[in-house]
Parts: sequence; structure tokens; C-alpha cells
Amino acid sequence: MSKPLPFGSLFAVAGVSMDGRQEVAGRLNVDDVLHFVCVDDNEFDQFAVEIRTSSGEMLGFVPKALTERVRAHGAPVLDGVVCAVLDSYETTGLRVAV
Repeated sequence: MSKPLPFGSLFAVAGVSMDGRQEVAGRLNVDDVLHFVCVDDNEFDQFAVEIRTSSGEMLGFVPKALTERVRAHGAPVLDGVVCAVLDSYETTGLRVAV
């Protein structure tokens, strides 16, 4: 197993532009709590970790390059926080921290 990602690590949410997640991301504010949920049956990443709002809405995923390190924290659910909501005229991006 990989070394855990240090707490406070900042990264962009992958997949936030898919499946209407832009609308969900646009409603978030800095310091909103997020839940990181391990997914064992993802066909693209065996260590996939979903990122969901506190109400359970899907936002996207931890980037594949970081999933094994996030899972190394040992919890099936881990909390994170929104650090930045980046708006352009067409898209909304998120930066989050574990």
C-alpha cells in the first residue's frame, strides 16, 4: 500500500464536468465539507474514490494518480473540504483538500 497523502493536500476534482456535476459544484462554497467514498467496483481505477457533497450529491473523483494514497488513510469514508470554486464563463472547477 502507498504512503498516505498528507492531510491538507490540495488537488483538483476529476470528472466535475460530467453528468450535470457543474451545477452541483456551482452551489458549493469554500469550507463546505465533502465526503470521499471508496468505490471497489470502478472499471477505470481499482482504487477509485468518489467525492460527494455532505448531502450525498456526486461531484467527481479523486484524480487517479492520488487514489491509492487517499485510500491509505484506512477509512472507507474520509472527509475533505472545498478550498476553491473556480468559475469561468463555461465551467466550474473545484480544488479540495483531504
